[in-house]
This record gives sequence, structure tokens and C-alpha cells, in this order.
Amino acid sequence: MGKFKFIIADDEPRLRRGIVTFIENNFPEIEIVGEFEDGLEALELIKSGEEIHAAILDIRMITMSGLEVSQYIYDNRLPIKVVIITAHREFDYAVTAVNQHIEAILLKPIEFEKLHETISEVLERIKETVAKEDDGEIEVSKDIYENILNYIAENFTRDIPLVEISNKFYMSESHFCRYFKKNAGKTFVAYLTELRIEKAKQLLVSNVPLGEVCTLCGYTNYKHFSKRFKQIVGVTPKEYALSKR
Repeated sequence: MGKFKFIIADDEPRLRRGIVTFIENNFPEIEIVGEFEDGLEALELIKSGEEIHAAILDIRMITMSGLEVSQYIYDNRLPIKVVIITAHREFDYAVTAVNQHIEAILLKPIEFEKLHETISEVLERIKETVAKEDDGEIEVSKDIYENILNYIAENFTRDIPLVEISNKFYMSESHFCRYFKKNAGKTFVAYLTELRIEKAKQLLVSNVPLGEVCTLCGYTNYKHFSKRFKQIVGVTPKEYALSKR
């Protein structure tokens, strides 16, 4: 396979940049696909469907903590290894709060030797996981793919957690993600997002109110909906609606 993809979220620019530089210089098989100063930004990338193998997260950040991001990953059974960065005074809190579903804890100030050891161990676990999935992967009927698309079409107006749809079709989350991408040419989340945006465009042309369009397309937050719409269409929902009148 290609490079293993990591993201880093820490509100201390110097520390964050130092970790990124260290990884880039010492682990050529790793690609940093996201570098953030807040957990909310990291979570948005995770939700976008970007393939991510590991997340290095500061325990405390301005809007959303690393623990909250870690909890989202855990609750949705996403195949992302998590490393938490914390200060010595917060160590006991970190150990208690993460409920043992993270890979490692890095204490500030971070020693390069410890950082190298931690990244190496996480990387080995990722490789082991990928190897097991490759060995155990089975072919799934093409009919199943059509059923998956039908299920998405029938339910896209609400949140469809990865764990729900993978269980529905009797696959592990990681197997489902790879199976779907192989057949659709894009990730499950990317496909779902594009389906919602296409529906939104149809509703906007029909002069449906913006707030109602947001809800009918499976979004609970208008700001998030508007941001996704602009990323794909190039303009905001309001601008798109005005251009079609």
C-alpha cells in the first residue's frame, strides 16, 4: 500500500510543527495529511472521509479537546490509532478519561527518543492491522453494493454512522470502507456528502428555504452544511439559490 496517513492537532504551534518535522525527517512511510490547532478542525477532516491511520492529539485545545475527538473515533469504531499529548499534571486525568482505547500517551515536554519509540510502535500496529485485514478480506457480491447504495439513498436525510451501515451488511468497519471505495471510487463519507449536496441543489432550485434544505439533506448544523456545500459547488447555498432565480 501507499504511505500511512497521520494527522496532528495541538494548539502550541512550535510543538506541533516540531512533531511534524520530526516525523517527516524520520518516517518516510508516513504522510501528514492534516495539521491543526484545534480538535474541531481535526474532527471535520475525520468526518470528511479522508483516509487516516493515526491521530496525534493534544488533551486540551480551545474548542474541542483531543479526548473528545478520541471519543468520537472510539464511539464510531473508526480504524484510527490515537496518541494523546498531555502535561505531567494531567497524566492521571488522561489515563482515566481515555478508557484505554488509545495507543499511547506522550508527556510534555516531549523527548525525541520517546516520540520516535511511540511513532514506531503505532506504525507497527497499523501495519499489523492492515496485514490482517488483507489476509482475511473476502469478496462480497456485487448485489450487496447495489443494496448498500439503496440503503444510503433511503437514509441519507439522517446521520448514518459507519458502524451502523457496516453492521447492516455484515462487514467490519475497515472492510466496509475498503469495499465501498473499491466499488464507488470514493469513500463512503465522500459519496454520502456528494449525494446530500446534489439533493440540496435540487431543493434550492425549487426555492425551498435554506434552513429546510439543510435539514432535508441530513445536516443538523447550517454552518457545517454551508461549508460542505461551498467546498463541493464553489459557492454558498444562498449564492447558488440566487444564481438559479
